[in-house]
Amino acid sequence: MIRLTELCSVLLLVQGCTLFNVAYANTRLDSEDTFNQNSERDIERINITASPFKTRVNDSASAIEVLAGDEKARYQSLSLGASLEKMAGISNVATGGQSGKPVLRGLSGDRIRILLDGVPQDHQQYGVRHPPNLDPVLADRVEVVKGPMSVLYGAEAMGGVVNVISRPLLLDSGSAGINRATLFSQYQTNNNQRAVYFDGDVSYNNWGGYVGLGQTEADNFSTPKVLTFPANTSGTAPLFSGEIPFTDFKAKDLASAIGFANDTFESTLRYTFWSNDQNYLQQNGQPTGQFLKNHNVLFDSAYQFNDMLLIKSRLSWQQNLRDAGTGIAYQALNGDNVDLSLELNRYQGRFSVQHEAIGGWLGELGVDVVNKQQYTHVGTLIPDANNKSYSVFAFERQSAGRWVTEIGLRFDHIKQQADLSTLESDSRQWNALSGSLGLTWQFADSWLATTHLARGFRAPSVFDLYAKGVHGGVAAYQQGNPLLEEEYSFNKDIGIRYFTQRVNVSFIVFHNAIDDYIYQARTSELHAPSGLPIHRLEQGDARLWGSEIEAEWQFTDSIKLQANYTKINSKLSDIGTELPLLPANKFHAELLWQPETFLIFQAAELYLNTQYYAKKQSAGVYEPFSQYDRLPFGTASTEAYALWNVGLKGELNLRSSPLILRLSVTNLFDKGHSNFLDTYKGYALGQGRSINLNLTLPIKG
Repeated sequence: MIRLTELCSVLLLVQGCTLFNVAYANTRLDSEDTFNQNSERDIERINITASPFKTRVNDSASAIEVLAGDEKARYQSLSLGASLEKMAGISNVATGGQSGKPVLRGLSGDRIRILLDGVPQDHQQYGVRHPPNLDPVLADRVEVVKGPMSVLYGAEAMGGVVNVISRPLLLDSGSAGINRATLFSQYQTNNNQRAVYFDGDVSYNNWGGYVGLGQTEADNFSTPKVLTFPANTSGTAPLFSGEIPFTDFKAKDLASAIGFANDTFESTLRYTFWSNDQNYLQQNGQPTGQFLKNHNVLFDSAYQFNDMLLIKSRLSWQQNLRDAGTGIAYQALNGDNVDLSLELNRYQGRFSVQHEAIGGWLGELGVDVVNKQQYTHVGTLIPDANNKSYSVFAFERQSAGRWVTEIGLRFDHIKQQADLSTLESDSRQWNALSGSLGLTWQFADSWLATTHLARGFRAPSVFDLYAKGVHGGVAAYQQGNPLLEEEYSFNKDIGIRYFTQRVNVSFIVFHNAIDDYIYQARTSELHAPSGLPIHRLEQGDARLWGSEIEAEWQFTDSIKLQANYTKINSKLSDIGTELPLLPANKFHAELLWQPETFLIFQAAELYLNTQYYAKKQSAGVYEPFSQYDRLPFGTASTEAYALWNVGLKGELNLRSSPLILRLSVTNLFDKGHSNFLDTYKGYALGQGRSINLNLTLPIKG
């Protein structure tokens, strides 16, 4: 049922109630070469994630970050979370070098929507160690919207969205041939990680095509060598040091697309494939081996019906597969010894009509239809289930002088059917209204303020309601709660931004109230016969609040200093503790020098950066891995630390095209550290020093 308070909140929001808040929008731009792009901050560029139509970034009231160009090449990795964690308000739940889940303002998992080209992805995201099943390296850019985006992307976008955007096709060019082809390779010394990628695109009159291929292999990663438990009885010494066993992996991915466009019609068909054979180290020194696979098919089309109306449609299919074996490395894993095998198929259709300005309002009206089919072939962790949702939405934007107004409204109907072996109820359904209101005001030539107010919604998942089994990845027996209610969030931002050609500074504060927040509580009970602790799903009201500061100073034409600071607080109101998986406060700073020439290099780039993470206390029994605060080794609470990194990028002019070299050193001083969101912190330190070499060879274009 729709709550009365929910309905009142949305009606007040749409009427422009006196609550208002400000969010800034900043961007780092993309250009033509996926692996070698020049990026500069530019408030005039367009953004496509926070709005159903193209708009200038600063016209959006949402808080936006974009990873693209040279900055993407500098920070990208197989881990989506690690690629983004240098940004304000974004953290990373890490398990080794290739596995990372983005955390937006303290929210992750089922509260953050991971998108691939605007299509929501499902990857069994309830698991702390279940990262997004996609590779951001081949992407053109990654856009992040912090704060509820349920209006555009549905129930699980109550904390924000991360949109991994593929390379656009060159359509209706009137030419034929290969436009661009690039070969990219990478090597990292810490875990002997080696990767090779190829991507390129072609065009033929009204047609365009793209293909990208990648493969990465890595051995076990290494930490700084320290004295381990039981030789060190300090109470926080790790169990493992140096080379960490069972952290190796092998990943492959493919991205492909073909498209057609003329004066009134455009369509694109995309297929992507991703796989990762990986090992996780457990506390007992044994591995959990996994086979992960992900298929995506997307068909997009747009038809310019007349001068006023653009008709758009999007059909997509995603299949996510996960096979795992506790105590078995992936190299020995097969169909006979897996103890967990999951499959999820997701079908979605979106149909919408975008209208040109009517009375000054530009907008889009649409419907979403989603069918998700969850299967458990081996194991009892979650039951088979079917989830169907039907949604209608509207989003309108008006520009008037120095003001931009955005209003969104959405209605969702969700029905979930689970196949249980008991007589308890196995069918649930929810109806929800969500909405958003944003105002952007450029009150002076160099000053910008925006307001954003948003209501989000999340229905409890099949896992939340009915989990009942051993989960080897987190060494626990997880137990759902069929009495759980839906979550509702109400987010308010306020901020301000100052920008000139040389200086760009922004400040934002936010407050997010979540009613009936669902979380896992580690109980004192042990499951028989596994002997693992029981984690039970519970809920209570939660509050998150914090601030983000970003600054960029173009000191000279070639020297730039940029920094950001994030502070987040939270509270489970009914209990009085912090929320689990809340990131530590952090600071990032970087000095960038971009001379025209440096030694033998052209278009050079040299940088020095640091990341500081504050001390962080565990939230007690409600924190995953909190048991390590009471064991004689490892840690659940973490101490403050800072890491330093340096890098060089330059071009060597060859006969046909420039060879682009990137050389960097991460964790320069081989600092021993434990990040609060590192799931290995209970028995191993974070990764030590690594020397990384990237080579990019543009074959054509």
